[in-house]
Amino acid sequence: MRLSDESRYEYSVIAFEDSLRASFIGSEKPSDDRHAPKIVMNDKGSATDVLSIIKNELADCTSFDFSVAFVTAGGIQVLVEALRLLEERGATGRILTSTYLNFNDPEALSKLLEFPAIDVRVYQGDLHAKGYFFNRETLSTFIIGSSNLTQTALTCNKEWNVLFRSFEGGEMLASARAEFERLWADEKSVELTREWILGYKRYLGEGSPESTRHVKRLKAFALKEVKAGVTADAPQGIVPNAMQERALEALRVQHELNEPRALLVSATGTGKTYLSALDVRQAKPGKVLFIAHRKRILKASVESYRRVLGDSYTYGVYGEDASFRAKTCGFAMVGALSKHLRDFDPCEYDYIVIDEAHRTGARSYRDILEYFRPKFFLGMTATPTRTDGYDVYRLFNHVIAYRITLQDALNENMLVPFHYFGIADLAIEDEETDDFALFGQLTSEERVRHVTEKVEEYTVSKADRRGLVFCSRNDEAKVLSSFSTSAGIEPLRFRGRRRISRETELLSGSKTGSCSTYSRWIS
Repeated sequence: MRLSDESRYEYSVIAFEDSLRASFIGSEKPSDDRHAPKIVMNDKGSATDVLSIIKNELADCTSFDFSVAFVTAGGIQVLVEALRLLEERGATGRILTSTYLNFNDPEALSKLLEFPAIDVRVYQGDLHAKGYFFNRETLSTFIIGSSNLTQTALTCNKEWNVLFRSFEGGEMLASARAEFERLWADEKSVELTREWILGYKRYLGEGSPESTRHVKRLKAFALKEVKAGVTADAPQGIVPNAMQERALEALRVQHELNEPRALLVSATGTGKTYLSALDVRQAKPGKVLFIAHRKRILKASVESYRRVLGDSYTYGVYGEDASFRAKTCGFAMVGALSKHLRDFDPCEYDYIVIDEAHRTGARSYRDILEYFRPKFFLGMTATPTRTDGYDVYRLFNHVIAYRITLQDALNENMLVPFHYFGIADLAIEDEETDDFALFGQLTSEERVRHVTEKVEEYTVSKADRRGLVFCSRNDEAKVLSSFSTSAGIEPLRFRGRRRISRETELLSGSKTGSCSTYSRWIS
């Protein structure tokens, strides 16, 4: 038997009443999560955050109303996709923010103007209320608490918010909505326009007390980072972060056990080179050799070791220093070193570091590992598992000194959180498709147009943007870059065979227009 709409409503009310009783009075019957009020916070342990709740509520509401004191680019960035999908199904929204402390990001406010279905007003006063309303025909949701529309508040800050459900006749929902409507209609609340944003930018740029406070906060944050350890002129003052401290302790244990080899598995960007230098500092080996496969990596490693070890070692690069073997801390390219192994005593070095150890399946690396007899071999890699099935772990006696995953690094704030957007529903001959194998059927011109549209759609801060495009072939990159130029994007083009030092120079020193894209040609 199918229930009528009236019967469904009655059943929902009963379930709602049971949930309220369980939540506020107590009941042997557990509350229904669909109806029960609950605390909403960012909790890594349970893998929940305020952002996921807001996205879920946006997915099926008929309209929404937000009241937040602060709006930042990161807060809008994480909601771009949800807001776009909301517009596609015809839903609408209102956002009320304020000039409190003049904290709001002009770029974030500008991004909100790109959503025609969202009305935005600015309360020109000290509005600090945070509330999120998700309206539906029957059961609506509203969240009242501490979270502003910033990425940290939605994902990782210690925030407390209370989520309530309410039918349309509920007094609490009605009173909260009435307060929102009062603030929305207040004479201090003005429509957000591009002209208002331009005036706001001028105000922040004219040395107002608020903008001065922002500068002071940034300087204080920079000072805090310096005090955390990495200073160029105080080598012994470099302090390992929390995860590096744990890794150093694990490496110390390996040294005490006289393990001849160990593997350090650490995500890209987590400071593997610094960590190896810090371990050298604590182990105090007589002679050290650092091996890499690229000159750029080798040069950067020399500087990192100097900063950590200072004058306690002498430094030299193989093939560049005539007195290389007299140096107590040497750096060598794997290709050059593997061809002249007989020039060295197998026991010449006490501690050998092999960067990018996932490459050790190659003959040149294996020759080095088989020839030298140091007290300790340290292999470092972010990706120890090879696609060809070669067992890198075996070369290091299956000893993993420590492992730092990407998620570990993000949780410890070692890396900047990133936003990943996958391209979906490519239009080929005016038909939507999810078959990415057909992506190659797109002409280069269509591909550039599609990518640039997505860049505009998902980007919040658009000033001085830079991009990197990876192509599978040189000829593809050449055609793609020519269409990029016609689309108003001026790319820098360089082939995969060009020297890496030139690539680095181009990437670090060049930018053109409001959106610069670099097409890297990979041969």
